[in-house]
Amino acid sequence: MNLPPIGSIAVEGPPKSGKRILAELLARKSGGRLVEDVRENPYLESFLRRPEDERAPILTQLVFLVQRGLTLLSLNQKSLLPGPVFTDFLLERDKLYALQFLKDDEFYLYDRLYALMEKNTRRPDRVCFLQLSTPELLKRVELYGTPSEKRVSPSLWGALNEAFQYFVFHYQGTPSLVVKADNLDFRKGNLGVDEIWRELRNMDGRKQFFFLEEGRKE
Repeated sequence: MNLPPIGSIAVEGPPKSGKRILAELLARKSGGRLVEDVRENPYLESFLRRPEDERAPILTQLVFLVQRGLTLLSLNQKSLLPGPVFTDFLLERDKLYALQFLKDDEFYLYDRLYALMEKNTRRPDRVCFLQLSTPELLKRVELYGTPSEKRVSPSLWGALNEAFQYFVFHYQGTPSLVVKADNLDFRKGNLGVDEIWRELRNMDGRKQFFFLEEGRKE
């Protein structure tokens, strides 16, 4: 089967799922390049540490949305470099946090800007979703999280993870590979990377699932 070449792939997942590391490993393996998600946001620390600051949620969400939208807009032009472009974020996923944290009037403002960004950015050719169970997510936050992330309540992490699982289940924007990642920690090695890359290259359906059996070694 002659499948069309892949121009771009987004890797998405909950915090601490290893999505950035996997995107980097896949870019290296494919001879492509990685475009990373933004990490700097002047309002994020206030949002996480000062719940009494009522402006922090909307300002945090708008800054992330604009930064991510502009990053994706820059990818609209075809790259002259060989290989696919990998990102470690998906614009649609940004909306999950907005739905969780913004008031109705704030979300109305956010959603108008989101619609503009979505209209002017191209979707990736493939999406790789990393899924974590909530117990595994909480374990990784404890192991790898920042001090601010560790202060977030387990119930909120659970709600965010549940919202992400719902989003993945209903996502139809582009062909997607759903990877059960509880036993895949890309900080510790490349286990599963070859298989994931093979599955992404050979996808011919809308949604496929991948699970690496327990006990596999690199």
